[in-house]
Formats: sequence, C-alpha cells, structure tokens
Amino acid sequence: MYTTNFIYKAPVAVVESLRKLFSVLNGENINFQRAVNITNDRQLKNTLLQFVQCSKQYANELKCQIESLGGGGIEINDAILPDNRGNDNLTMSNSKEILEYCCNCEIKVLSAYREILNQSFILKDLRGIMRHQLNEMLCSFLQFKMLKGSF
Repeated sequence: MYTTNFIYKAPVAVVESLRKLFSVLNGENINFQRAVNITNDRQLKNTLLQFVQCSKQYANELKCQIESLGGGGIEINDAILPDNRGNDNLTMSNSKEILEYCCNCEIKVLSAYREILNQSFILKDLRGIMRHQLNEMLCSFLQFKMLKGSF
C-alpha cells in the first residue's frame, strides 16, 4: 500500500476572489484609519476603530486561507490592487462626510464577499468562514447607518 501526498489547490477563480476581498478590506482599512484621525466624535471613532480591527482580523484570516489553498504567500502592500488602495483625495472633513463614506463603501465590501459566496466550487468550511465575516460586516455597516441617522 502506498500513499500519495495530495495537497488541495483551490480553483484559480476562488483564490483570485479571496485576493480581491483581501485587497478591498486592506484598502478600506486605510481609509477608515484616516477617518479615525479626522473625527472628534467619540462614538463614531469607536465604531470606526471596531471596523478597522475587524477588517484587519478578517484580512489576516483571508491571507492564511489564500496561502493554505495554494495561492502562495502574499505581502499586504503588494496584494492591495490599485483601485483598492487608500484614497488620499477623500474629502472627509466632518463626521457626516465620514459616515456617508462608510455607508457608500458597504457596496464595495459586500460585493467582494458575495463574489466568493456565489461560486459553486468553494469549500464548505471556507464558505462558512466567509458567511461569518459577511454577517459581521453587515452588522458594522448597520452601526454606521444608525449613527448616520443620529447626525
């Protein structure tokens, strides 16, 4: 009886979707960190910091998943696609503009998650991780919408 070493390599489309999501989370993380430095509103600052911490953790989980699925090692700076890099030209000068930006970036983040979840050949455990992250992101964006309603 002989054994073969079999290492699962995910389909390229799955790995690329994970890389795209990784890029989106890191890019938005940069913008949200800038927003933390702009606002003086304590509640908004705490909500932004919570999002930053959460998205950083999820990006690290994605990095590990990409590596374990045969996507190779990635460096954070190299993995952020040009259209997802932090935007120095954002006009966020007050809490209302920050909240407007946060609510608008929801579409970008959620569509990156849905791109992965809509793939039929994604592993069950990875799908569970992505669903959990998506649900947490939905909660974060709901907090931003509730804050926006109070301004």
